[in-house]
Amino acid sequence: MAERNRRRVPDEISADAVHVVPGGAEWHDPRQPAPEATLRIANASGEPANAPAARRRAHRLALVAVIVVAATMRIAWNDVTRFSPADETHYLETARALAPSVLARYPVLAAEYLSHPTAWKFPSFLRWGWYGIGAVVCKAQPDCSHRSLAWISTLAGILVVLLAYAVGRARLGERAALLGAAFVAASPLQLGLGRRALQDELVCATVLAALWTALRVLDAPNGARAWGRYAAAISAASLAFAVKETFVLYAPAFIALWLFTRARRGGGRPLDAALLLVPPLVYYGGYCLLTHSGTQFFEMARVAVSSLGSEYARQYQSGPPHRYLVDLLVLSPVPVLLAIGAGASIVSSRVQAVSGPRQLAAFAALALASFALVSKSVRFVAAPDALVSLLAAWFVISLAERSRTPLRLIAAAGMIVVASNLWIFDRVFLQGQVGDPTTYEVLRALEAIPR
Repeated sequence: MAERNRRRVPDEISADAVHVVPGGAEWHDPRQPAPEATLRIANASGEPANAPAARRRAHRLALVAVIVVAATMRIAWNDVTRFSPADETHYLETARALAPSVLARYPVLAAEYLSHPTAWKFPSFLRWGWYGIGAVVCKAQPDCSHRSLAWISTLAGILVVLLAYAVGRARLGERAALLGAAFVAASPLQLGLGRRALQDELVCATVLAALWTALRVLDAPNGARAWGRYAAAISAASLAFAVKETFVLYAPAFIALWLFTRARRGGGRPLDAALLLVPPLVYYGGYCLLTHSGTQFFEMARVAVSSLGSEYARQYQSGPPHRYLVDLLVLSPVPVLLAIGAGASIVSSRVQAVSGPRQLAAFAALALASFALVSKSVRFVAAPDALVSLLAAWFVISLAERSRTPLRLIAAAGMIVVASNLWIFDRVFLQGQVGDPTTYEVLRALEAIPR
């Protein structure tokens, strides 16, 4: 009987006995016996265990197509000619000044920044990773311009699509990850930030890299040698800190993620503490080496925090704490509504099989809540925007699999989401020429504000 069960195809199995979810996990009706030989009809990719190799090849080709289209769009639309005289010009001037020698010039520029309070309204030198990358680009390109730094954002935007797929595959299954990557590729916010001389798209890439490498550590079996995974996770988190100090706001989300997975794998490991403790130390140590000072870091941090109370910052960050949630809804209405549906489905479900989507939803929610305490600009939550797209894709796939929707209808639903995203991107960032997507600028570009 057990041998017969193993060979039964999915269509022959009673829907009352087994429920299949997109992530590839399953649960059994408590009314039915669950012998050890119970058939596992889905693997970790969400496909039947006997799926033909042709289907897997088709999935890989579809992923390549998504990446190629995403890269083509970002390269084609990296055509901005007018840049901000504030942050973008500050980044360019700093990168040019550091280009001859980062090690020699960084302590000088950091000290000058601290000695001139009028400069405190600009980003501080805590972002030594971002400034270092900009300096390398300007050193390699003598005629360094805003467009040079914008190329960093363009390349980071391509990497964001690939990392979003990797994160989605780790928690949502391959189908949802592929559709989610397509949604991220067409996200108005991601496309808009991918053409600016700002660090926000690079920040998004480093956050997703830190999340993906952390998931690989948490998914490592007990007893397995995971030194390489720990090293990759620590390196990714350290880079995320160095690119932008606000990575610390993701700490509650990472801690919650660890708590979610700790019980499932039967407790934590001694090295788990290194994931939270080592990256901040590496970040601090890098700043000390660059500035030749062990105390200036704290003075720079004090200035960065105090600048939040300046008149410029108060005007820029005005509005209710949920302002950036409104911005996300305006920029990506269909994915956000689908993600809300995913959240409702996750909350109402008690099935263990939705633990992957639940983890990503909790991570995104905690990250958004943390940023509400400090910033209200939507460009600072680009990484949660990518997670929203992934959850939207998971919801579409889960509904389709429950109703056995044909693939062509799933593709049609995906095209509707992509088309709505591209239409809004065109209106806001191409026709409206919005550089910094504040609430006012986005609504103005969409002609939602009476003239």
